[in-house]
Amino acid sequence: MASPRVKVRPAVQDYLQACEHLLSIVAVTHPPLSEDELRIVSHYATQWAKMVAQRAKI
Repeated sequence: MASPRVKVRPAVQDYLQACEHLLSIVAVTHPPLSEDELRIVSHYATQWAKMVAQRAKI
């Protein structure tokens, strides 16, 4: 979840919480992610972090 120091729109925060919830369900009910899937998740997490950092500079 976002740092308490970062202001996040409620709609975005709700979306992130829903994503976290779905990921936690998948983690419990499905086998671990493959290496390719882990790379994809890592890529998008990195891109998301870059967007947040760029947005903070504005």
